Amino acid sequence: ALLDRPADCTLHGGALAMLVRDPSTRSRHLPQALRHFAEGDPQLPPSALVTALTTHPEPVLDAFRARLHRADGAEALRTLADVTTPDLARRVATLVGEAVERHPETAEDV
Repeated sequence: ALLDRPADCTLHGGALAMLVRDPSTRSRHLPQALRHFAEGDPQLPPSALVTALTTHPEPVLDAFRARLHRADGAEALRTLADVTTPDLARRVATLVGEAVERHPETAEDV
């Protein structure tokens, strides 16, 4: 209901964060959550999307890539450090390397 109210758009990120953490509602709300995240919504933390990496790796990594193109990607970089599944960790390492090449000032966060 909250997501259907445009007047409450500042609350959408928080609601989406909860919905994508739940496997039963993730698929339905993930596309909207990824858009909010990629656009820098401060109410949608990177940790909410990390939970979806195992079920939707490509779109989630693409959203992280978009977020890391922004100057405010430090929290996203720190969150990606928690990804330890071997296949995902390799893909995350590539993504982090790309981000540091674009924004060398983020090396400290890595």
